[in-house]
Amino acid sequence: MRSHFVNSILAASTAIVALLLLSEPLSGYAQSNFPVPTSKSSAAGAGSRAAVTTIRQFDFYNFLYPSGCSKDDPGYPAIIPVAGGKWEKGKAEDEGYKDYEISAPQYARLLGTNDEQVVIVASCFLGNWSATEVFVYGMGRGKPVLIQRLADSDWAPEGCWMETVKPEVKNNRLVVSFLSGGIHAQPAWSVTATMKWSGSKFIRTEAVKKPYKQPVVQ
Repeated sequence: MRSHFVNSILAASTAIVALLLLSEPLSGYAQSNFPVPTSKSSAAGAGSRAAVTTIRQFDFYNFLYPSGCSKDDPGYPAIIPVAGGKWEKGKAEDEGYKDYEISAPQYARLLGTNDEQVVIVASCFLGNWSATEVFVYGMGRGKPVLIQRLADSDWAPEGCWMETVKPEVKNNRLVVSFLSGGIHAQPAWSVTATMKWSGSKFIRTEAVKKPYKQPVVQ
C-alpha cells in the first residue's frame, strides 16, 4: 500500500514538471518578454539546449529587435523583424520608405564577469537623418536576454548630431563618439563617451570633449 502511494506521488510530480516544461514558449517571445532568434541555428539550439553555451551561437542578423524608432516614426513597428541584417518597408524611391539596419555584432565582457555580451548597433532612417540605437544582449537560460537598449539620451544628454553617432567596443568598454553643439554645418564639439555598467544599467561615466575641427578636403 505504501509503495503504491509513493509511486502515485512520483507520477503526479512528474506530470507537473512536464506541464511546466511544455508551458514555456518555443518561439516568438519568451516569458521574460525578450526576443529569441529567428534563424535556423536557433531551431537547433531549441532542440538541444545543452549545446547552446555562448552568445556567439546566435544569429543576430536574423532576429527580432524591440526598437524605439516607432516613437519617432509610427511607420516603424515596435518589434522589427530583421532578416539578413536589414528590414525595409516600401522602395528606396518611395516617399514613405522605411529602412532599418544593424552593423556587425561586437562581443565583449561589459558586465565585469567572465561571460560575454553582444553589442548590436542599429539605425533607422527618419527622413532627413538616421537615428542610432544600441542593444546589449547577454545569455539567460540558453537564449539571448536583452540587458539594455541605449539611445542618444544615454550617451549624449546634452544633445548630439544624430547621424554622427558611432558606438563601438574598445577594451571591454562600450564607447560612443559623436558631434555636438554649434550648427549642423559646423559642430562645436567632438565627444567620446564611455558607457559603464553600474550594476543595473549602463551609464555615462566619462565624456572627453574636444573642439571639432572640420576635415580638410583635398
